[in-house]
Amino acid sequence: MAIISVGYRCAPKNLLPIAYEDSWEALQWTVGGGNNSEPWLLDHKGVVIVHLYFLLNGRDHLNRISRSCLSSFGRSYPASASKGLEDPRINPLGKGAPSLKGLACNRVLVFQAELDFLHDQGKTYYDGLETEWLGGDESTGVL
Repeated sequence: MAIISVGYRCAPKNLLPIAYEDSWEALQWTVGGGNNSEPWLLDHKGVVIVHLYFLLNGRDHLNRISRSCLSSFGRSYPASASKGLEDPRINPLGKGAPSLKGLACNRVLVFQAELDFLHDQGKTYYDGLETEWLGGDESTGVL
């Protein structure tokens, strides 16, 4: 497993999806061995991708995240103005989202917090992976 900290460009100067694009570029660089500039990267092929985002308010505590908070998060994504939380980049099972068959990885690990108000959506995502995904090796869910 590799844990990668990416210094992506942040809002409000850089609106989403720039953070996703910066993170994807860093992931591709890492998996590609850093263009051979970092030989140790060639020995580390495991990568963890976190699908969901944690919103931190303040330095020392997490506030409970509400649907209205997620709605305001969605508004920072220029393309989601008309689709809201159904934008496929926010909701991977939303209307118009690409099939999970094409998910480019061999293994998936899904964690879902028991008391998360989006628990049902997380379970639906996991079930969608179980039925559609063609990754092959394994999908593991902690629901």
